[in-house]
Amino acid sequence: MVVGWAVPGLGHYVAGQRARGLVIFLGIGLTFWMGVAIGGARSTIDPQTNRAWFAAQICCGGHTLGAWALHQAVPDRLPYKAGAPSVDLGIVYTAVAGLLNVLAVLDLLGGAEHRTRRAPEGAAS
Repeated sequence: MVVGWAVPGLGHYVAGQRARGLVIFLGIGLTFWMGVAIGGARSTIDPQTNRAWFAAQICCGGHTLGAWALHQAVPDRLPYKAGAPSVDLGIVYTAVAGLLNVLAVLDLLGGAEHRTRRAPEGAAS
């Protein structure tokens, strides 16, 4: 479960659902990093300015931590495009990716519960 949060899709991959894990990894990862590319690293992941959005973004785990480190590394002297439509779109993309990862983790948990249930007695194996 924790690996599914840290690296989207890795939980499914480890659980033996390799194709689903790869689709989740690519889908969420591409959505997240496309948002960073659209909005810019300096203004898309900003827990000080966009607290509510950051709460959704952090659900993407390692992607958000990497983008946050990139945010810290980009110097302040570069143009800051806060309020531009592209920044808003980038913030939404990254937040949606985080919320998709919540669904992926819940799917992983539901699959684990299903696998641990025993077949009713008298049922054919």
